[in-house]
This record gives sequence, C-alpha cells and structure tokens, in this order.
Amino acid sequence: MFRKLTYTTCGSACPTKCNDPDAFMPCILMCMPGGCYCMGDHALTENGKCILKAGCPESRPKRIAVGELNPVIVCNTNENWDSLGNDCERT
Repeated sequence: MFRKLTYTTCGSACPTKCNDPDAFMPCILMCMPGGCYCMGDHALTENGKCILKAGCPESRPKRIAVGELNPVIVCNTNENWDSLGNDCERT
C-alpha cells in the first residue's frame, strides 16, 4: 500500500530512496529545507510514492553460499559484476 509524503519544515539530509544504494546507511542528523519526505520505515520510489523499505527492489546482487558452484549474479541496470567478487559497480 502506498503512503503519502509528509511535509516537514526540517527534512532529512539523506532522504531514503529505493533506487539509492546508500539509502539505508546511517546519516548525519542535519536539518534540511522544508519539503515532502517519506517518514519512518518508508522510502521514496522512482515514481514519487512512499512504500515500506522492505518493498524496495534489492540494490545489491544476491549473495551466494560459500562453496556454491557457478553462481548466477544479477546486477541492476547500468551495473557490472567484477570477477574479483566485488559488488556490482555502476558504469
């Protein structure tokens, strides 16, 4: 279910967005200009809707089990897997 954006006079310096790989990292507490933000456990989609963070598509490749043979790694659009086992890098 979509949630509405909430207007606040003190916005986050790091608003949570589904398509941002760093969106779920800790953020500095800093008041930004007022505006509409997704609140609590919600994140902004590319379509401008607030959805539960758990509903965001994965922004990293799926991890493989140790010893699994011939893993299939799926990267997001405009990302490439490097054979050294690093996360998908943007291109």
